Amino acid sequence: MLKSKLTLLLFLLVIALSQAQENPGFLYQTQLTDENNQPVTDQVIDCQIELTQGENSSTPIYSESQGVTTSPTGMLELVVGNDTDASGRLDDIDWTQGTVFIQISIDMKDGNGFRVFKKEPIHAVPFALAAGSSNPGWKLQNNQLSYTAGNVGIGIDKPEEALDFGVNKAVRFKTTLTRLNESAMIKLKWKSDSAKPAIMWVDKNDNPQAALYTYRLGINREPDSVFCIATSDSKGNLVPRFNIPWGRDKVQLSTTNSEFKVSGSKKFIVGTSGSPGQTAFYGDVYIGAGKKLGIGDKDWENTGIEQYAEMEIYQESKNAQLLLNQATGNAPAAILLKKGDNTWTIENNDDLHISYNNQDVITMAQNGNLGIGTATPGEKVDVAGNVKVSVGNSFISGTRGTASYMTLSGSCPAGDLVGLNPATGELRDYQAGDEFIGVATENAAFVANRQNSTGDILVGTHGQFTVNSGAIQTDGHKALTPDGKLIGYILSNGNLFIR
Repeated sequence: MLKSKLTLLLFLLVIALSQAQENPGFLYQTQLTDENNQPVTDQVIDCQIELTQGENSSTPIYSESQGVTTSPTGMLELVVGNDTDASGRLDDIDWTQGTVFIQISIDMKDGNGFRVFKKEPIHAVPFALAAGSSNPGWKLQNNQLSYTAGNVGIGIDKPEEALDFGVNKAVRFKTTLTRLNESAMIKLKWKSDSAKPAIMWVDKNDNPQAALYTYRLGINREPDSVFCIATSDSKGNLVPRFNIPWGRDKVQLSTTNSEFKVSGSKKFIVGTSGSPGQTAFYGDVYIGAGKKLGIGDKDWENTGIEQYAEMEIYQESKNAQLLLNQATGNAPAAILLKKGDNTWTIENNDDLHISYNNQDVITMAQNGNLGIGTATPGEKVDVAGNVKVSVGNSFISGTRGTASYMTLSGSCPAGDLVGLNPATGELRDYQAGDEFIGVATENAAFVANRQNSTGDILVGTHGQFTVNSGAIQTDGHKALTPDGKLIGYILSNGNLFIR
């Protein structure tokens, strides 16, 4: 059965019919739905319209019949008084003699004939009908009602806008449609691409405070094709705060002179665990006191961050890495550790430097040399200062002994003995009568002094060193100079031990 959703949207406005019509009328508009609450769309129906006066009266004071077609949205529009097949005249009704009721009967052409669809009172009296004359500002043509003589007020005597509702008056729109283009109850249309049709909120003095608007072409360096939410600034000017582009498959939301705040324990979530999103910041990011930052695969919401950490990077199956990536140039990539006025810095400036209050303490060069107290280490460990091995601990070196760089006269191959010429005090490859000094070597566990010139060689003086068999004599495990002086012992590994 046809459901009675005949909402009497009696826009009982004054209607001045076109010049081709003689009688005044008023618009009756409703929506027809079936028993499944679906709109009855694009259907031809016959309507009988009867007006009666008085609560218990059944005698029509006016009647007419019309054949109409419902709209694609199920709307039924009747202009009462707009038909030639009528009994009585609307302008003969004395609206002061009691409430006038309107009764609509509908024939759906389904073989059941006419059925009373709705009967209800007309609460608002069309004043042109009550006065017996029409207002020349109103025009009805082809079921379209228009007013061209000025503003229209509903519940207000002096309308200030084209349509002005009185204080505490409301407008209600209803629809059962699900397609957005068809279900739109309000449409704002621009007549030029740079126009900005808007819904605006003003205070009691008509000062604008907020607005919704959109446009096609921006002016004054505005972006094109944007929907905006605007609010007033301290000077009363409307400023677009939230901007949503349209006409694109993917849009980027933006704000102007605005801050985005998530209050309380609410969350700001980007993406999901199965489809992670990305967040890019082009400004400062602040994390409040007592708040922590977690990065990686951990279930942060349930497990949280380690108790004593403000930031944690956690990975299940790959390296947890923190990268400070500085482009090539003079600026280093650095980590600053500050406590009060004391600052430790760890920086990559081609070499790795650890400094305290801008003074280098430890340097690791790219070739693997480590400097303590020096920024330019020349050896694997280069210490500018004393090295202390505390009591009860050991300083362990390689298999060679202690040596010193010395200047020699002439050449002396590694493994040969070094002697002191008693006549000149010069060092040389050992000769008979010399004082034994040590063994020429290429490496040592300890080096007593730096190499001062390219002519210096390393001379082992204590410990074990490789020795050329032709440079010494042996007596059992005793090692002797070519002229028979005891200088040390040959160990089982073949090295010469000098004490």
